[in-house]
Amino acid sequence: MYTGNVRDLEGGTTVCPSCREVCIARDGYQILDYRLDASGRCKRCGVAVAGRYAEEVDSFDGRRIPVVIG
Repeated sequence: MYTGNVRDLEGGTTVCPSCREVCIARDGYQILDYRLDASGRCKRCGVAVAGRYAEEVDSFDGRRIPVVIG
């Protein structure tokens, strides 16, 4: 399970449901490692990892982005 939007190294890590390989390692908004192909499949075993993934990896690099609500 991915906790998201909090600094939690364990909860921010996405692992393959089949081989348990780390597919995405995150630290806050930074992506430290990314091991999925363009269709969201584990690069090690080819199993689809549930989620929505972009073809290219992007990272906020710790930037804060203002959000206006209302």
